[in-house]
Amino acid sequence: MSKYCNNCFCCGHYLVPRYKRLVNNIFSQNPQHSVDRNNLERLRFYAIQKPEKLHKSFRYMSEKIARYLRHQNLPYVILGIKAMDDTVKSCCEQLNTFIDHYLATLHLLLEERDDLELIEHAIHSFESFCEIRQEAPNYQRDYEFFVDRFTQLCHDNDPINKIRFRYLGLRGHQALIRKTAGDELHNDVWKHMNQIIPSIIFNMKVPNQNRSQDLSITTISLEQVTITTETLTENDLNILANTILKDLFCRVHVNDIPTCIKPVLNHLDLHELWTVVDFPKYIFSEIMNSVNHYNSYSIIDLLLDHLELYSEKKDMLRIKTCIMQVIHICLIFAATNTGVESTIFSGLARLIKCLEKSFHNESRRSKASVYIQDEQQFQNAVIDGIREFTEKLRDYQIMEVAATYQAKRHDESTSTQTTFPHQLFDPLIKMMSASVVEIRLIILEILILLIDKRHYADKIRKIRIPKDISQLNLSAATKTSHLVDMPFMKKYGERFLRQLYNCILMNNNTKDIFYTIYCLMNIVTLEVNDQDILVDIIHFCFEIQSILLTIIDEDYKKLSKINCNCIHALIAAYFNLMSKLYGIEAFSTHVDEVIQSRELSAPHLLPPNAFQSTTKENLSKSLSMECLFSEKIVIDALKLSHYDISRFDRIIHKPG
Repeated sequence: MSKYCNNCFCCGHYLVPRYKRLVNNIFSQNPQHSVDRNNLERLRFYAIQKPEKLHKSFRYMSEKIARYLRHQNLPYVILGIKAMDDTVKSCCEQLNTFIDHYLATLHLLLEERDDLELIEHAIHSFESFCEIRQEAPNYQRDYEFFVDRFTQLCHDNDPINKIRFRYLGLRGHQALIRKTAGDELHNDVWKHMNQIIPSIIFNMKVPNQNRSQDLSITTISLEQVTITTETLTENDLNILANTILKDLFCRVHVNDIPTCIKPVLNHLDLHELWTVVDFPKYIFSEIMNSVNHYNSYSIIDLLLDHLELYSEKKDMLRIKTCIMQVIHICLIFAATNTGVESTIFSGLARLIKCLEKSFHNESRRSKASVYIQDEQQFQNAVIDGIREFTEKLRDYQIMEVAATYQAKRHDESTSTQTTFPHQLFDPLIKMMSASVVEIRLIILEILILLIDKRHYADKIRKIRIPKDISQLNLSAATKTSHLVDMPFMKKYGERFLRQLYNCILMNNNTKDIFYTIYCLMNIVTLEVNDQDILVDIIHFCFEIQSILLTIIDEDYKKLSKINCNCIHALIAAYFNLMSKLYGIEAFSTHVDEVIQSRELSAPHLLPPNAFQSTTKENLSKSLSMECLFSEKIVIDALKLSHYDISRFDRIIHKPG
């Protein structure tokens, strides 16, 4: 008696279990026909009435498909997959009772490596399964085989059908991501990122902005991304891979960001893709636009870690530069879309240290070294990144204690712990007196960009002594007090002036350094707009002038005459601007008298070629003169204008 007989009573028809007969009846006599819906409905109804039979029914269906597959009866295999797919959808409430047999069947189909049609049906069925949301998921289930197989498909090199195979592999990965990535208890997908992400990136390329608009036949759905087109192209692969990458990073939790970013970095390293800089920039721009904005700084930190791995490899300078260019676009995105968080300041401090180390490496190399130019390109990339990032933060409030300060303005216990995060300003202030000129210049420019909220820098960049300051269009009284900046100076003012003291007296200062110091002194005074701060900086200038008068002392005998004259010019320009801007008449009169007596009324005290010569003879007459102001006259002038001159009793600590 045949075990599989359906039709003959005398041969044991009713001895075959009913669930087997119902499964047998699903398969049409002609495999070209679709699944018998009536018999499928009977099977579903039977399973509802007797749930304990569903497991056996599915096991038997799986065995039939496996037997058809062994005999290469492919039409019945496809028919069986469709029947299984419909059963899964119909009985999804009892999914855990039969899912193992279902996945085992898909496993068999996916192992048919050369049969595109079977793999396509298997992937489609797997996508349908992944759309089902289970109330009680089985967290012990392992999808490792599916990840491996989808990864193989994504890298397929079949000479005829490689694009379709890769496309199917991407669809498989996408289905698995959507099945498991949103479930916090299900970490299956995250532990396979070292396979999934390289598979995605392998199928991505920088889109051609000039390509013709012939993609009207392609449709994309965000809920279930399927690209329908008559003939799949590499562009379709790129669209799907791009969508999957963005979908993945939309779902990623902050704790899983390293798990997702490190495979990206490793893939770019392994395939030497950093130097094709447009590609990594494209990848990370898509990631930054997809990840939750408050997680973007974690990505920058990981990129900085990767950059530092290359810091000791002198033959990897071009890769370092490309990584820095990627960091650049990530910084701009973070500044524009996320705002400022304390974590980014530690990142900027790390960049400044990288810059300092690069200058140190350059100084150790021979000028004929082939790496000098690469080192300089890296330095320019870092400087450009920091500069543009700080420009994007131009409107950021340096302090967030305005309300508290207003309530306790005259209370010495006013808290300054909520000031601009120390992770940025501590290294910035410390490096104002760095020995490398380029580093000092970029640090001073960063400070200007962060403090200059009213865009004064362009107006007071050059050291000038105008008789009429109204042409500068400046105002020192737009507010009675900039409360957000006062606590900043209360906290950082002494350290700031001490480091500025060291900076201004360095002998290798350039014209641009002096211009920037002058600009910074003016901006701090104007932005804070406080009498005490103005008195502090005037006192600071007199301390500098005192040092210049004792230039023959051992400590400062290396300071050149050129630099001494430039510092005199800087102080003269600052006194001229502030005395007139704040309307301190006696102070302004004294400044005019000193300038006239020293013939320093030239509009540009620092001619462009001032630092291109090592001889005093080639310097302008204005730079060869000392401009000395009377501290007593200035103090008396401040008294007349009701300034608190007791602050002149303080001593600015000179460098030890």
